[in-house]
Amino acid sequence: MAENSGPAASRNAGAGNSTGEVLVFIDSDVLVFPESMRFVSEYFEENNNFHVLQGVYTMEGEQSNLPTLAREYFKFHKMSKLRHNEISGINSFCFAIRKEVFDKAGGFNEKIKTAASEDTDFAMRLAGKGYKILLEKKMKVSHLKRYSFSGLLGSDFYKSKAKMKLILRRGNKGKAPVTISLNRLGDVMPEIISVFVSPFFFLTFILSFFYGKLPAVISFSAAALFALLNRGYFRIILENKNFNTACGCLLVFLFESLFYFFGAASALFDYYVLRKKY
Repeated sequence: MAENSGPAASRNAGAGNSTGEVLVFIDSDVLVFPESMRFVSEYFEENNNFHVLQGVYTMEGEQSNLPTLAREYFKFHKMSKLRHNEISGINSFCFAIRKEVFDKAGGFNEKIKTAASEDTDFAMRLAGKGYKILLEKKMKVSHLKRYSFSGLLGSDFYKSKAKMKLILRRGNKGKAPVTISLNRLGDVMPEIISVFVSPFFFLTFILSFFYGKLPAVISFSAAALFALLNRGYFRIILENKNFNTACGCLLVFLFESLFYFFGAASALFDYYVLRKKY
């Protein structure tokens, strides 16, 4: 059986065998609209302003169970935070790049074996070399993946772990930013704070069964703070679905935040105690 060398190596191999001037990277679980690919072709024929085009997901994918809706709407919510068309990150589900730029930037880092932070790492090197990335909302794809609740939490854990390791490896070197779903860290501070609120909520909620009112009050306060931090996410779902769905998605995200926390803690342990940099 051939060794699974990971998505970074696979993408590099595909790029190396390509003879075209423009490379388009697409995840296996997306549906591409023909007009999106026509736009890519026309853009690179007519423009030299940007070196990379980053596509976007439609608001809802092809699947509609609660964990999948929670993930799709949260991605849309984070995309809505982007204030400018020129961005600092890429997401591998759909982006296009001139082959010459891809080669000069060195391609994907093959030390990163999982599909978790290899695209962010690549974007950091692109930004460090002065290449410009355009968020192009005409370049749409639809997500086909259906998440189970456990599968969603597992994905959150490994992505958080990989992203935290990337932040640790970067340190203070250079000016290229680390991004989270295309956003700079400062733009997703409510979500980052939520990651630290969630374990505090679950811990005090459990303690309330044994120690009475005080931990219950603290747990309720943590839940209220979590809801306040994520009111924009809740509002987007409420505008497109209903109150029950919005509450369900917010509850799913509360559990996701807990697993983001566990993933980040695991990365810190790996990096500093086990000395595993990747």
